[in-house]
Amino acid sequence: MIGLAIVHNPMLAALGLVAPWMLLGAVLVSLPVIAHLLNRKASRRLVFPDLALLRSCSASQSSLFKLRRWIVLLLRALAVLLIVLAFAQPLWSDQPTAAAQGDKGSAVVMLVDRSLSVGQQGGGASGGVSGVEATRASADQVLAEMVAGVELANVVYADANPAAALPSMTTNLNVLRQELDQLDATAQRADLTSALALAGSLLNEQTGGAGGQLVIVSDLQQTNWQDVDLEAAAGKLPKGVTVTVMPPAVPQAENAAVSELRVEPATPVTNQPVTLRAKLNNFADGKRVVNLTLRIDGRQVDSRSITLEPWQQRELALSHRFEKVGDHRVELSINDDGLAGDNAAYLAVRVYERVPVVIIGDSHPNESGTDTYFLSRAVAPRGGQTDDHEVRYVTSQEPVAGQFDGAAAVLIGGSQQLSGSLLTALRQHLVNGGGVVMFCDDGPIRDNLAALVDEQSGGPLPWEPMKLRDLGAQGNWITLKEGDWSSAVLDAFDPASQDSLRQIAFRRVWEVDTPHAYTRVLLSFEDGSPAVGQIPVGLGTLVVCNFSPALNASDLGKYGSFVALTHALVDELMPQFGGATPLYAGLPLTFGNIAGYDPAGPAPRIVGPEGAVIADATIQTLGDLPVATIRRAYDTGFYEVNQGGRTLALSAVNADPRESDPRRIELSELTRQFAEVGTIARQVDAQATGGLLELRGTPLWGWMAMVAMAFLAMEMMVVGYFKR
Repeated sequence: MIGLAIVHNPMLAALGLVAPWMLLGAVLVSLPVIAHLLNRKASRRLVFPDLALLRSCSASQSSLFKLRRWIVLLLRALAVLLIVLAFAQPLWSDQPTAAAQGDKGSAVVMLVDRSLSVGQQGGGASGGVSGVEATRASADQVLAEMVAGVELANVVYADANPAAALPSMTTNLNVLRQELDQLDATAQRADLTSALALAGSLLNEQTGGAGGQLVIVSDLQQTNWQDVDLEAAAGKLPKGVTVTVMPPAVPQAENAAVSELRVEPATPVTNQPVTLRAKLNNFADGKRVVNLTLRIDGRQVDSRSITLEPWQQRELALSHRFEKVGDHRVELSINDDGLAGDNAAYLAVRVYERVPVVIIGDSHPNESGTDTYFLSRAVAPRGGQTDDHEVRYVTSQEPVAGQFDGAAAVLIGGSQQLSGSLLTALRQHLVNGGGVVMFCDDGPIRDNLAALVDEQSGGPLPWEPMKLRDLGAQGNWITLKEGDWSSAVLDAFDPASQDSLRQIAFRRVWEVDTPHAYTRVLLSFEDGSPAVGQIPVGLGTLVVCNFSPALNASDLGKYGSFVALTHALVDELMPQFGGATPLYAGLPLTFGNIAGYDPAGPAPRIVGPEGAVIADATIQTLGDLPVATIRRAYDTGFYEVNQGGRTLALSAVNADPRESDPRRIELSELTRQFAEVGTIARQVDAQATGGLLELRGTPLWGWMAMVAMAFLAMEMMVVGYFKR
């Protein structure tokens, strides 16, 4: 391609030629010239019988007749020249650098959306064409506009982890066609911000930071594009880039979806009733009857039909009893519709014989008089299988992988500085909706609290611990006086139980500053200072007790009211719903709840939804406990850690519920948003033919062919006129 810079009104513009070698055909202009010369020199013998014929012969040699031959010559020459130029494929551009790139060619990156919503099945006018088929067709249309061996191109796949089809730009368009032939929708939500940034980096590398074309082939799902940080993405694009938005030609699907499957309570116990809850949505303008099926461990246990009004969301509650201890697969599915990827929701439920409670402390639980001793006996008074709770002991430095799984609450007694791994697990437990109770005695209480509640866990401390008051050194003590008896923790304490709490002597208590505004003070000492307070942290609750049940700090452990208080805290702090942190397709997956691992057994492995072993899984041991991680769980369904045929841990991965809403952002709105961040975007119709991208400017060969035909028609008219 060559380019010629010319002045245009009065902006600098350029005329480029895609096939300049076709200009060699300009020699054909000599043909009408030769014909003109031969016709002028030819001599004819005329025989005429009368004067009328003599006048006709004279007229053919007149000046007007000679002008007619020059006009015909000019029209023929112009027609031939325009036809030759048309074959050279001229292009007109207001940007000379875009039209006159020589043999370098245009740089084009296609951003191809392959999120879950692209898998919708079309109907009606589309004749049942799916979103995937329409996306492939649109991408093929873009490639058809390029010149193999000249244009540079690449494809960026937009899913949860955007990636380029090839490491760098290529002129081999057939390779990209083969890549796109394998295109399919994923079960993931697209990270469009990262996809735009990746496309920008490819274009910048090729164009030097100026120019290039970005073609967006997306279903333009509204919920996805509304989350795009266009300002950040536009900052990664080259200056002067041309953005073309090309939605596939497929109508919006009518969709119903099931999502957010969870269990209540979060820690089910065998043979106790639980409630399985889920959300049903009808994303359509018409009423819909949904056939619902509940399967547990592959066995159907319930089915029913539910009517949903247009655009209605319903909360569904199903009752069940788990009869066996261990991991169970719960699947709730609906009948097929326009989008199959969200027609099932999955939940992994671990069922216990007793509710687990974790006690953290550095003293042995059988060491009489210690805080760990009194806490363990308050949680499990009978010390056997007849207790409602199962006690798990963890020291301040012990590996914690899986220890908090299913725990109703975590009780922290006297301990040293909590290890980094333990603090990380505690913060995650709080963020996911769990409860933590910290009893304060001597030790690094201030440091442990500050490390537990930070910016990562997203909550303030209930108050700042100032100093430990050792009243017992002077033979004194302090008692409780006021209580928030209407709170969920204390509402079961009748007046006699309240008086029992007031009889307890506390010899070592912490002096604290003013409680935070979010803190709910449950109990106060007789001097008005707070004794027990709770504050939300993440989705969970942190309770701080400014005392210890240890015998050298108080008489708390001697009273039955301490057992009642401990059980009230555990019951209140127990997470109400399982799956507080949803696991969506395309995101990392970590198993921290591995149980029954045999260090001497075969190596554990992670098995995916289709029974295939996950190749990129990582399994490490933290102490004697394994931790398994999948870099990305690409599909929905169940993932398990398996050792020798035994399931050690089970997790469920679902589709992001935001992918179920098929509504699309208006093209005009999207182009406006691009314009607001300084990037001009234009929209094209995927059903149009030719001229979609104008890679090197506006094509002129069609106009030139039309003008050439007009010149030939004029030539025929002139010849016909003079023949009369």
